Order: sequence, then C-alpha cells, then structure tokens
Amino acid sequence: MRLRLPLLALISLILVPAAHAEQDTSWDFRDPSFQVTQQSLSSVTRGADGLHIQTNTDGFLFWQNPFVHPFDVMTLHVIQNKSATDPGLIWHPPGTPADATTQLFFHINADGNAQDIDVVPTDNPLWSWQTDQFGIGFPAGSDIVIQSITFKQYSTWEKIAEAWKSFWTFDQFRPYSINFLWGPEFTFSPTARANLFTSLPPHGMSADRLFYSIIGIAVLIGLVFFFFSPTRREGLKTGTVIVCTVFIAIWILFDLRMGSEILSYAFTDIRTYVSPPANEKTFRTHGNFYTIAHAMLPTIEKYDHYVVFEPNDSPFYANLRYMSYPSIPMHPEQDTSKVHLWVVMDRRDVQIGADHRLADGNGKILTASGHVLQDFGNGTFLFAIP
Repeated sequence: MRLRLPLLALISLILVPAAHAEQDTSWDFRDPSFQVTQQSLSSVTRGADGLHIQTNTDGFLFWQNPFVHPFDVMTLHVIQNKSATDPGLIWHPPGTPADATTQLFFHINADGNAQDIDVVPTDNPLWSWQTDQFGIGFPAGSDIVIQSITFKQYSTWEKIAEAWKSFWTFDQFRPYSINFLWGPEFTFSPTARANLFTSLPPHGMSADRLFYSIIGIAVLIGLVFFFFSPTRREGLKTGTVIVCTVFIAIWILFDLRMGSEILSYAFTDIRTYVSPPANEKTFRTHGNFYTIAHAMLPTIEKYDHYVVFEPNDSPFYANLRYMSYPSIPMHPEQDTSKVHLWVVMDRRDVQIGADHRLADGNGKILTASGHVLQDFGNGTFLFAIP
C-alpha cells in the first residue's frame, strides 16, 4: 500500500490528458451582420459571395479580441480572381508592447474558382489565440473574395492520432540527407502533417522531446520503487528493469523509424531511377539530369573544353565536371572565344536568334553563330560553334 499510492498518483499526473472536445467556429462574410474593420484597403464590398477585396496599396482587415477558444487550423474559403498573392496573418502577441505585431504569410494560387486555404498559426512560435488584435494583411494588387473562415480545434484523441501519423511521415532525400536527418516530428493536425517538410526547419515538435520525457519518467518510477520497496535490493532490481526496458523499447522504436526512412529513400530510387526506362529516369533532387548527362557525354568528350550555361546555384556544373573529365567545363564569364561547344541546362530563357547565335533572356548575345546538336527539351540542349 505504501508503494501503490505514490505510484498511482505519479501515473495519474503523467497519463491523464487535459481532454477537450473538437470545436469549430465560422466567420461567414456573406452574412451582413458580421462586422469587420477596414484599414488602408482601396475597396471592400460585401456581396452574395462574401467580401470582395481590391486594393492598390498594402492593407488589412482588423478585429479586436476576436477569438473565444483556441484552434489548430484556420481555413479560408476564397475566390482568387487575378494573380496569385501572399497575404499574411497579423497579430499582437500578448505581453509585448502595444505597437509590436507579428506576421505569418501564406500563399493563395490564382484560380477563378472557390478554394480552401489552410493556415496553421502555430507555425509561428509567437502565436497566441488570446491576442487582443488580429488582422489579415493583403499586398497591393490583391483582388480576392473571402467567403468565410473556419477555425478548427481538434480533440485530444484526434491530435494523438495525427501525432502518430506524423511520427511515421518521412522527409525526402535532399542534399543535406547524406550527413543529417531531421528525424521524427510530431504535428497535431492533418494540415500541419501534410506540410511538415515543405519548409525548413520543419514546423513540428521533435519526437526526441517525448522520448527524453518518457525516459525521465521511467527514472522517476524506478526511484519510487527503490525508495518504497520493502528492501532496497528488491527496489533497485525492479527500478533497473523498468528503466532499461523503457530505454531499450524507445531505442528499438527509434531505430525502426529511422531505418524505415532510409529504406524509403532506397525504394524511391528503385521506383524513379532503377526501374523506369532510360527516358523516364529521375534521380532524387537532380530530376532527369543524369539521364540527359549520359546522353550528352559522347558528344562532350569530343571537346577539350565546353561551356556550361545553367541556372544560378544549380549543381549541373559540378556534376558535369566530374563526369566529363578530361573534358573541362567553363563558366560563361570566362574567355570562351575559342570554345566550340555550349551545354545549356534548364535555361528556358535562352533564345537562338535569326543569326543563329545564343542570347539570354535579356537579349545579351552569348556566342558566335552555330547550331543545335542535341535538343532535350525544357531549355536543355547542346550548341556547337564551327
């Protein structure tokens, strides 16, 4: 009895969650009774479809003390009329100076049809639903209809289910993956999980925080057994078994998770590079570069030097330098007057004029007259100069 009571109390504090039910709130701008405050917007009109916002200057819609409960995702039901735009949530973090505001931008594609835009405010760590000032900012040139906004709060069990799913959500292979992996992350809504690795660092909670907490709890339980068992010897044995079991279980789970991610990279390589026919192969972050490079090499190797004209910060030059040796690549900024081969990679802006010379998107002449040896489409080709 002396052992059972403190142990049950500890477990209760640890395992009983602060339960809450799912809650949804909706702001319907098609309802004439719903009020907003216009600030620096050229035109805001209410129609059957909602608020039609047109603005030639940056501005925002504004509310005071707008929220009555926390929420996990806000969904804007909008019609974007002209071009894509990047509005932003604007709020005053509680406890900061009155003129301090924070922003979280999101993207709306150009689409004449109605679309739902999900925003996760907690992507910004300064978010608080208890803010006393909240607004939605629109950049100059916006032309958009907001029909309504839904604020959704998920239940505890829904969040637990999403956390488990996100634990098994993997990143894609990226250049940093050879040395570093983000590891498992927890998110608590389908929207946050879908966007987990779309921006870096990922907007999630590292699973390591939970693992360390569980190990710490196991240590506390082990200490309870040590101090409250009839004998210290028995308590030490039981406590050691608990701590070691928890540690090994977490180790195995973590190893399964990370091993599965590594295997997912291998399966992706098999599906996208090993199995497809040669003209459909793509490889990780390089797309179809290696397929095209291998097709180019027989021609490139006939030249001592060649020029690589590529987008800024692309890996093509470095990869071709390795693959084409002893043929040596050059940059367009070097003296290329005696070079007779240009390798143009992913430059859709390059044009071939009536005089058969290459010109960039600004009309700058790059080469003497020549002709295309091989054209791979999408601004990628070999250009030879006699």
